[in-house]
Parts: sequence; structure tokens; C-alpha cells
Amino acid sequence: MPEELKNNNVIRPARLQASNASKVKNFPIASLAGLARFAGYMLISSDQLRERVGLAYTALRSCKLCPRNCGVDRIQGKTGVCHTGKTAKVASHNVHAGEEPPISGTRGSGTIFFGSCNLKCKFCQNYPISWLGNGSDAGPLVLAEMMLSLSARGCHNINIVTGSHVVPQFLAGFYLAKLNRRSVLYSPAVRQGRSSSIVFERSEAESRSGHMNLPIVWNSNGYDGMESLRLLDGVVDIYMPDIKYSSNDIAEHYSSAANYWDVVRLSVKEMYRQVGGLKLDENGIAKQGLIIRHLILPGKLSGTEEVLKFISEEISPKTHISFMSQYFPAHKAAEDPVINRRLTTEEYETACSLLERYGLENGWIPAFAGMTYLFFVFTFLSIIPSGHFYKLLTLSLRAPKGRGNPP
Repeated sequence: MPEELKNNNVIRPARLQASNASKVKNFPIASLAGLARFAGYMLISSDQLRERVGLAYTALRSCKLCPRNCGVDRIQGKTGVCHTGKTAKVASHNVHAGEEPPISGTRGSGTIFFGSCNLKCKFCQNYPISWLGNGSDAGPLVLAEMMLSLSARGCHNINIVTGSHVVPQFLAGFYLAKLNRRSVLYSPAVRQGRSSSIVFERSEAESRSGHMNLPIVWNSNGYDGMESLRLLDGVVDIYMPDIKYSSNDIAEHYSSAANYWDVVRLSVKEMYRQVGGLKLDENGIAKQGLIIRHLILPGKLSGTEEVLKFISEEISPKTHISFMSQYFPAHKAAEDPVINRRLTTEEYETACSLLERYGLENGWIPAFAGMTYLFFVFTFLSIIPSGHFYKLLTLSLRAPKGRGNPP
């Protein structure tokens, strides 16, 4: 259990002492009077959540929370594959408008992008964060402040990006955020230790409910441990894993994860058991359910047909699928003769054609992103229904048929 949560239900503002919020051990949180059940749409009691935080931090002493099963004592600062000890790192937190339409909606998704990762993808487009660990230390209080500030900015949800290796830290931050019946945002004077005053800001949703009540999106690489997923049961409202491969051998070669395909199938089944299919509100905003992403890689390395067959036959043919076509050779990909190029038009269209073969009708197919001079362009000109799929049109230059763009 982190120090911030020990023996403190209500602590007065005057006890704030440190200028660095991540080091503050005593801080105000709202009284729990009259607040028996407070989580988003899944409903979990405060006592249950607090207990899970304790269990999660205990597990850090011999960490096997992800499929790496490193067994190191992260409480004592030891690290395994993820290079993360007791304290999480956050690379960024902001309002993101570029997620799938039900996630970003009209007001954006409140993303918290954690540093480091439990996969080691040779082609990672975010390698300064995932491989090099760029980011700042963020204790539970800091994470809570991030969630509350994103809520106050009107986001539709809190989107936890690459959190598979920091489940205890996320749960602790979430617990503190949910205990605040109003968004508690400390003034600069408090941060600098000069004052104990507090600024309260309330989002529209909080004005109606009296406390933060946003869905939690778990935006992961699919390499999630079963113990971690059980700790998240009743906390996460929307799971959004990326199934990267359908071959353990390919996963080992490109992401150093020899059991990836075995793990991701079990993980996605557990996610679906917890939240079921995607459910939207009257405005088309996601409130609960499963969205599966799939990054199309060159040379059929993604094993798209096996991935879609698994989803259709072992999850549900009604599952919402989000294809990702933006692959480009980043990080170490230039050294590999198979992935040192972008997708070809033919490769992408072949992958898309498999959706119909396996009866998958729900989701999003982005326009082919094989661009000669541009990497990412997510300027949507329009959204055109195509069955139950939505084709997202972008400003892009299509690659010639059957040819990829130069790296």
C-alpha cells in the first residue's frame, strides 16, 4: 500500500508540506459519508477498491503482474523488463481527439500515457517513451490530480495508455481521484508549499453527480497479466487492447514476447467476460465494452486472418474492430528487411477483405495511410457508413498498387 493511502480517510489541507506533489504523504481527500458506491459505470465499493490497491502493491514485492513474471521486488526499486520500480512514470496527459469516434467523441478522451512498456517492439513508434522510459515520476496523488484535471476539462473518459506494467500505481491514483467528490486541484501556492488553500473545479458531469464519474478506458498492447486483469475487474469500463500477432514465434522475434499469442487470447477473453460488447449512450459515446485494435504490419506479420478468426469464433462476431493502417518503419525497423517499409495498398486491402469472411461487421476501417511524404495525417474529411463499419477518410497520398513507400 503506498504511503498516501495508509490510515488516511480525511486529512486536513494544513498538513500539506512538500512542494513536489509526488512526495506529499498527507493531503486532503473528501469524506466518504453517504458515498457507499462510487466507481464509474461498473460500480465497485470504496472498501473493495482500497483492498485491491493493497493486494496490488503487495504483488509488487515479487512482481508477476504481467506475463513477464520477472519476480523482482519493485517496492525496493528493483526492476524487470519494464524498467519501472514502485513509482510510475507518465510521459504525457492531455485531451486526445484522435481515438476511435466513440472514445474521443466531441470533447476528447483524457489520455494518461505511461512511460516504459512490457513489450519490446522493434518497430515501436513511441520508442523514446516505451524503450527509453521518457517521462516524469508520478505518485498516486499526481495520477489522481491528472484524472481530476482531465475530468474538469470535460473529457468523455479517462484513457489509460500502456498501463499493463503499472496496474497498482493506476489503482492507487484512481482510488484517490474517486474519493474526491469534487475535482481538487491544488493552486500554485500549495504546490510551492506557501499555502494550504484549495481550488475546486467541477465538470458538467460532476455537477450532476457530485463526484467524478467517467468511464475508464484500458488502452493496452494486449500483453496483460491475468492477475492484473482481475484487479481491474469492476474498475475498467472499456477495454481497448491491440492484438499485434497471431504467432508466438513472430512475437518473440519482433517484441521479445515468446508467449504473446497464448497470453493475448486469454487476456481478451477475460476482458470480454468483464465488460461484454461495446455499449454506447444516446450520443454515440462509449460507456462500456470491448474494442479490439489490430495494427496491420508488412509481410502479413500480424497474422490478421488468424486474429479475426479468433475474434469471430471465440469472442463474438459482433465485436468492434479497429484496424490501424499507420505503420511506418520506426526505431529498429529499418534494420529488418521485412518491416523496413510501409504497407502496400494490396496488403491493406487484403486484410480488410478478411473482415467479411469472418462475419465481423462492427468497427472502423481507416483510409489507407501509406503516404509518400507524411507519416500521420488524421484530418477527417468525413465519416461514411459502410455497413456497420465506418471508413475514416484522411488527407493522404495512396501508395501505388502492390508497392510500399520507401522508408
